[in-house]
Amino acid sequence: MWKHVIAVLTATSLLGCHGSLNLFIGKKESVRLLGLSSELYYIRDGVINQYALKFNVPVPANFTKIYFTWRSSSPKKMPYSLSMDVVSNQNALKQPYANISLVGFVPMEQQVFEVVLPCTGNLDAEVDVNISINVTSEKKTVTAITLMRKKFCLQRKSTLPESNDLSQFSSGHVSVDTSPEASGPENNIPFIAAAACAFFLLVFVTPLLTIVCARNRNKSRRQDVIHDSRMITNSQLTGPLLHPKAYTLSAPVVPTPSPNNFHHGVPIIAPAGSSSAKSGASSYASYSSRRQPSRHHESAHSVLGGTASAASVCQVPSVVTSRDDRTHDITERINELTIQRCRVRLKSVVQEGTFGRVYLGSYAEALTMKEEDVLVKTVVDQASQVQINLLLQEGTYLYALTHQNLLAVRGVSLDENIPLLIYPYKGHINLKRFLLNCRHYNSDGGMSHMITTQKFVDMGLQVNAAMRYLHRKQIIHKDIAARNCMIDGNFRIQIADNALARDLFPMDYHCLGDNDNRPIKWMAIENLNRHEFTTKSDMVREWLELNTD
Repeated sequence: MWKHVIAVLTATSLLGCHGSLNLFIGKKESVRLLGLSSELYYIRDGVINQYALKFNVPVPANFTKIYFTWRSSSPKKMPYSLSMDVVSNQNALKQPYANISLVGFVPMEQQVFEVVLPCTGNLDAEVDVNISINVTSEKKTVTAITLMRKKFCLQRKSTLPESNDLSQFSSGHVSVDTSPEASGPENNIPFIAAAACAFFLLVFVTPLLTIVCARNRNKSRRQDVIHDSRMITNSQLTGPLLHPKAYTLSAPVVPTPSPNNFHHGVPIIAPAGSSSAKSGASSYASYSSRRQPSRHHESAHSVLGGTASAASVCQVPSVVTSRDDRTHDITERINELTIQRCRVRLKSVVQEGTFGRVYLGSYAEALTMKEEDVLVKTVVDQASQVQINLLLQEGTYLYALTHQNLLAVRGVSLDENIPLLIYPYKGHINLKRFLLNCRHYNSDGGMSHMITTQKFVDMGLQVNAAMRYLHRKQIIHKDIAARNCMIDGNFRIQIADNALARDLFPMDYHCLGDNDNRPIKWMAIENLNRHEFTTKSDMVREWLELNTD
């Protein structure tokens, strides 16, 4: 859906206006409203983007303020006038206002201004708002543009800004009741009682709750450690020995950090000019040893996923850190994951959508040139830049995470401007397609099994183990479903990212009129109403996955 919208927005119809004026939506605001990490220009260097002006940008119900960035590079001041009109459903939205004056001069330096859209809370409605800006150039030529917004309002939920924000708006009006009835001492009694109760709760109840929560957290953490130890023992001892040489008895080794080699627990990022950085793109193994967090209880012999040693089976894993220390910058993630395109070979198409493709391929190690099977996610040549950016953003969401029930990306190639996302492959297939095969009793030579209750419960436990790992890392998946999971011949489940899921499974995603395709069937109520995602909503998705797919 966004492919057509962005194609229209980027294919600009150029109409000139005098003067050098820039008016656009910044990258952060574009991500917040549209989910796109790119700026959206309405006027660039005095050239008006008529196609962008025709697009009515939706504003969700939980967003009250919208932001614009503008700047004038003209040597003389350019006067402007600003107005905001509510076109429809005026009972649902109060008069919008901005934190800049309605008449003034366009700033010479880049400046961000905001427009407040306060809902009344009287009814549920979609309100059309027009923001008109008139700018007069040096030659007294008036350039008039209208920015259209569609504000979603909910009943009994007023979206007025906080009181400390009202003083920032020159066009806002604040009324204060100074009558004796409003300030009499008898009217202060409820407030004094409420303050006393709050003080009592703060002084006496809060310490007790803190102690109880700490005890419960320690108890839950010990139970998680014991359960993770059992899961590792059962899966590794009963599974097939894909690499028997990797099973060597050895004493547990406690890593000792050194100034020159600090890859135990923290990934090394070599400088751009160093030899380590240059060799990182040539070998998948070099990436794995440098960037992935160390696994004292799960040492891998292979870059694409190996088998742990027997010593790790007898070793109780340490509690996973409770924070996500990975980089959140998409550029840094890609730099850490970059591999050479010439070492990847595509063999056959596993799954395809409108623009997305999933291939079975191979990756050649730099030193041994030994090829290992991999799964490759990519897009076609006709894919837009927005679709490419979305693939990279969602495909690297689980990067550098190591868990036996997680399938994370292991490499990215951006050569030839077509991204390739590389994943380990051990004969697994998509869980949703596998369950559909089981439902229809297919006999096409693939993995068609009758799932017993015991296997079904074990599959749920594996998904739950991966989710607990993510939640201890303070990571919310937001799209737990069978379409984003993989299963192998031993019924081992691995949660993967949701890259290309909207394209490969279009029937699972729906649009609610806000230009955002979401898996409504698997979403909790707070995800739909307030766009809030928590560990609890992930648990709801897991339960729905096990009972619907």
